[in-house]
Amino acid sequence: MSLTRTFLAVAIIGAGISTGTANAGLEIEAYSQNFNNLNGSRRYVDADSNLGAEWSFNSTNEGRTRVYDWRGSRGGVLVLDDKYGNNTYSLNEAIVNVSLLSLTNVKLSFEHYDSYDEENSIGTRMFTGSKNADGVSISSNGVNWFPIVNFNQWNGTWKTYNVDLTAFAESVGSSLLDLSGNLQIKFQQYDNYPHGSDGRKFDNILVTGELAGPNLTVPEPATASLFVMAVGGLAGSQTLKRRRRRASQKS
Repeated sequence: MSLTRTFLAVAIIGAGISTGTANAGLEIEAYSQNFNNLNGSRRYVDADSNLGAEWSFNSTNEGRTRVYDWRGSRGGVLVLDDKYGNNTYSLNEAIVNVSLLSLTNVKLSFEHYDSYDEENSIGTRMFTGSKNADGVSISSNGVNWFPIVNFNQWNGTWKTYNVDLTAFAESVGSSLLDLSGNLQIKFQQYDNYPHGSDGRKFDNILVTGELAGPNLTVPEPATASLFVMAVGGLAGSQTLKRRRRRASQKS
């Protein structure tokens, strides 16, 4: 479905819906996750069972992916670590799928906490499948992964990372990386001890972009029925107004 710039559009932002004018160049939120309000009364919950269908997870050996309630001003965070401190190395991967349809100038930001985890660099070269390393990478086909972040910070600290994904893709210049459709972002950790001695936390993941071209193409969202009702109501209202106008002209 296509909505012109002058037509009232329904912009799908994260899990919510808001209305606005679909202006080309307007920056919108393509995805956000702060991991808050997922734990209830529990300190830890399984990430795979409590995050949306846009997330997928993979762990080897004794790895685990959880949402941790910070119980403070920060709220919930995503934690990747090892279950036991027996020197068995494990890889954790947390992958989020984000639609970039009709977006340009795409940017990613997130916060990362280094829980005294040794740095196993993900490097800078494309890899396929999985790699025993720490870092963040992106893929448009789920097979070929392009590293975008090697963690570089003090132990026991939070740091905000900002990445211009569009500029990165242009610099890579590979036909294997396409930002015009769905993009997968992989956050990963590799080490051998639990949170506190090793592990990594992630918070406030945000993907933004600018509307491309004169028209906004709205993808089919997970909340399809709500979207159709919203747009259908607007279209029906416009049709009814036109019919009334024609009837008054005839009379």
